[in-house]
Amino acid sequence: MAISIGIDLGTTNSVAGVATPQGVQLYTDSSGKTTHASVVHFPVGGAHVVGNAARLKKATDPLRTVYSSKRLIGQNVRDPMVQLAIASLGYQVEEGANQQAIIVIDEERMTVPQVAAQILGHLKKVSEEQFGDEVEGAVITVPANFSDAQRQATKEAGRLAGLEVLRLINEPTAAALAYGYGQALDERVAVFDFGGGTFDVSVLRVDSDIFEVLATDGEFFLGGDDIDRIVAEYLASEMNRSMGIDPRPIPTAMKRLNVAAEQIKHYLSGNTEAGGTIDGIVVDDGGAPVSFEFAINRDQ
Repeated sequence: MAISIGIDLGTTNSVAGVATPQGVQLYTDSSGKTTHASVVHFPVGGAHVVGNAARLKKATDPLRTVYSSKRLIGQNVRDPMVQLAIASLGYQVEEGANQQAIIVIDEERMTVPQVAAQILGHLKKVSEEQFGDEVEGAVITVPANFSDAQRQATKEAGRLAGLEVLRLINEPTAAALAYGYGQALDERVAVFDFGGGTFDVSVLRVDSDIFEVLATDGEFFLGGDDIDRIVAEYLASEMNRSMGIDPRPIPTAMKRLNVAAEQIKHYLSGNTEAGGTIDGIVVDDGGAPVSFEFAINRDQ
């Protein structure tokens, strides 16, 4: 039997599920996780790896590991904010036709929808394996402030993954539906969505099973990736102050600090202070990597 699934195609993680009379069932990976990293790794001479297994390669093989690509989908690569996002990525991004972003791994050149199709295809595959049904269609959530170009690029990614995209739903609207559908509510709700790449807010009126969007807005370049970048810049300034080494002009050093910044951010979600040593910071071609001792608290 062919089925249709719902997909949250996120900047950092993605989720797929199917609605049943008993509720929503989420698809899991081989380790039982319902969140699937929006990451694709392209090993030398091997088949690509998608999901949580690929995330592990971000630190060890950044040139061949594509992550946070959703930030580039349907975007003009010359936009200053897009250039800022590209600067924090470990892989190579070039300008293609119509000023779209092209991801380059060795000799392979891919559009962002082609990479997104790898993630969607992975979700389609695990869904089919878990429940034994063929997946033909999908409803995909997108940020509320996605442009028409970004929405069309998302649809193209679905098509490349072998999915019929039945509908795109704004992420805050989808959250409101999950909150209030079938609850016979009569109220006004505000939904805040702070994700890996975007921050959206929508105000909706819920009247039984009618959901009316009253207002929506958001910042496309305000998310967890930007927190990582800001923490990495703080670490860089502290490294320059304490060690007399400024890593900011050195891409390899900043990429190492960006990986550390993400880990520090995660730690500070459950702790008020973080401290330790960041190893393997390459600041000189051919030179030995250096280590940096840091301390940072949640207020900072």
